Amino acid sequence: PTLTRSIQGGPWRAEKDGESSAEIAQQDAPTGPVRFTFRLAGGDRAGRYAALGIGVGTALTERTHVAFRAHASRPMRVSVQARHPHSGARWQRSVYLDADPRDVIVQFAEMTPVGSSGTFDPALADTVLFVVDTTNTLPGTAGSFTLENLRVER
Repeated sequence: PTLTRSIQGGPWRAEKDGESSAEIAQQDAPTGPVRFTFRLAGGDRAGRYAALGIGVGTALTERTHVAFRAHASRPMRVSVQARHPHSGARWQRSVYLDADPRDVIVQFAEMTPVGSSGTFDPALADTVLFVVDTTNTLPGTAGSFTLENLRVER
């Protein structure tokens, strides 16, 4: 049987570069859907990002994947990332979102390192991020996505 742990409750936080913008709105806090609205700064591609983050403590330990339901204001790719609290090392898997709500599952075994090397160990990550950056999005782009029913499972 699937073992599920909800991690929707937050608190949610926005992370961004110094020139981009990011806003969070949550319906029916703390467990309702969360809407993330962003605008990447124009100009140079380097370092442009906006991210929706949530601290998850040890919730990823002994789990195999993160799952959620999501849709976006326009077709886009979002990088689902897990971050190590001390080193800042991150692992990611890109997902496609559009206007149609869909259930998404990101297997930890399919996550790849961001800017480093190594195998992802869920027990070492304490933050889950949903990142829009210039890997898949042009500078100056604005948009939003909505997440709900965020959970970890095995």
